[in-house]
Amino acid sequence: MTLDKFTKNNLTFEIHQATAENREQINQLMHETATWLKNAGSTQWNDILEGTDVHQIGERIHQNEVFLLTQGKETAGTMIVRKTPSSWDNNLWGEKAKETAYYVHRLMISRTYKGMELANKMLQFAEKQAALKGVPYLRLDTLATNVALNRLYSQTFTFLFSKDGYALYEKQVEPLK
Repeated sequence: MTLDKFTKNNLTFEIHQATAENREQINQLMHETATWLKNAGSTQWNDILEGTDVHQIGERIHQNEVFLLTQGKETAGTMIVRKTPSSWDNNLWGEKAKETAYYVHRLMISRTYKGMELANKMLQFAEKQAALKGVPYLRLDTLATNVALNRLYSQTFTFLFSKDGYALYEKQVEPLK
């Protein structure tokens, strides 16, 4: 079922709830993204290249927390929008993790579609999901040394603090009535 649809550069994109049938596509995109990050000199997402997934994508799909961005039959991107904080989030966010919030993880866009601002579209979708459920905050983190992602996130999120080498961002969400 299509949850959102938009056109960018004369291409039509759709956002769907990911299902178990999408797992292989998502795993492939995660591996491609992790390889690209490694080649760019980052250690972020090394767990994927080591054969593990700390975010447990299968369980997140089962919990209806994974969204798939498609262009035709191609996977253009994906992300996890956790409805509850993971142990990772609890560690990073501390007391703030007790507040009601959605947490974005594994936001990735296929390199085929780089430069099309699709990550922004995915984040806008995540914000809308939070707004529809009356969730007051959307949160995410990235390596503090990841200049590109820090630049992207600071455009629409508020930088709150750094912890353990990660930059933490939050966006206050207005509920949709």
